[in-house]
Amino acid sequence: MRAASRLDLQAPPEAAPLPAAPPASFEGIQLGPGTAHVPAELLETPLENDRRRVMDDLAAFLLDRHLRRLVTMRNPLELRLARLLGRFEKSSGHLELGFSRMSDYVTERLGISVRRMVDLLKMDRRLEELPRSAEVFASGQITASQLRALLRVVTPEREGEWLEKAARLNVRLLEREVRSAVAAENGAGSADDAVTASRQAAGDLPDDEDAEPGQVVSFECPAALRERWRWAVELCRRSAGAPEPVWRCAEYIAADYLSGVPDLPSILARACAREGQAFGPDAALSGECSRLESCDPDDDGVDLFEAVLRGYEEESGPRGWAPHAAGLRVVLPDSVRDDPDDSPRVLDRKMRSLVASRQGLAWEQGRLLSTFSRRGLHRVLGFLSFGRYCKERLGLGIRRARQLIALDRRLLGLPGLEAAYRHGEISWVKAAAVASVADTVSERD
Repeated sequence: MRAASRLDLQAPPEAAPLPAAPPASFEGIQLGPGTAHVPAELLETPLENDRRRVMDDLAAFLLDRHLRRLVTMRNPLELRLARLLGRFEKSSGHLELGFSRMSDYVTERLGISVRRMVDLLKMDRRLEELPRSAEVFASGQITASQLRALLRVVTPEREGEWLEKAARLNVRLLEREVRSAVAAENGAGSADDAVTASRQAAGDLPDDEDAEPGQVVSFECPAALRERWRWAVELCRRSAGAPEPVWRCAEYIAADYLSGVPDLPSILARACAREGQAFGPDAALSGECSRLESCDPDDDGVDLFEAVLRGYEEESGPRGWAPHAAGLRVVLPDSVRDDPDDSPRVLDRKMRSLVASRQGLAWEQGRLLSTFSRRGLHRVLGFLSFGRYCKERLGLGIRRARQLIALDRRLLGLPGLEAAYRHGEISWVKAAAVASVADTVSERD
């Protein structure tokens, strides 16, 4: 393994070892605007000339651990924000604050998109009758991607059954079960009908929380290019193990290219050559499929990673650098507690505080994701693409991940703007707009 540099992975030999017992009794994490939850050394961006001195394996383990913890911390914030936003809408609180529409309020005061507002309100209405799902999501036992899939089909009577499936299956297999359930409810007998039914359901609760309404894109191209595109889409679907729509295949293909993944046809051709199979449209990456299909239900695929991290902390520390996400108890401030008697102005203050806390987590996420994507660390963890890693491990849409990475890169040379965004003084929308035109001279303006 290569030596580490900017990640500062060396520590004094006297650092105390981490107990080997499961981390089920961690102290509660207090969330608040500007609170740091990741060691400062991990938030430093490695320089390009340090690439050969970074231990990719260990870096992948550490960054993945902290990314998963940040996602777990965000879940209670999302639930509380959805609950307060639902109560605010029922009381028409936007009128008392001088806004004629809810869409104007969330855009101007909270800095979130209208589509995101709709998703939060739908989630709040569905979870009112599904308390166990809300509890499991808040504790980080299921990701946002799994929750969105469950909310399409789960009912109070079958809540326990679907939660058991979510704990046992990965995101793609869970979505396959959801598609089958939707098809059965609608009387669809064929695979095509099942896909159509799932798309209709996804229109109610989209897979990508930050997705905007779709638009048809068409252009003229030579016949040879058209055939290559069809082959690329088919290969993407084979790799994904599901009949993904064309728009999602396009995002997967773009994500693979941008994250530096080697050419997929070449990988597939070499895999077929090793296994003595013919290289054609029916070929599949059997290694990855077997990893996802036949894994132990209690195995999340990182037992070896956990052992490496535990051994690293025991031998060279520092203690607490790789805390586990399991058993993490997130404590929200009393200032944002859920009180049915709150007035619209009090709800507004609480929601703005929640958004500010969420921005602090988003900033740390963006910094870690930027390093993770640039170095292609998803391959160390066994994922074919960065987009699949985000969805499977973090429950994060690839579009949202790319937005966080793009904003982080713009803010690297704007420390003042970065601090304002991190502490929730300006919204994500404003930070992205200013960062696109500001420089070190005009930043304060």
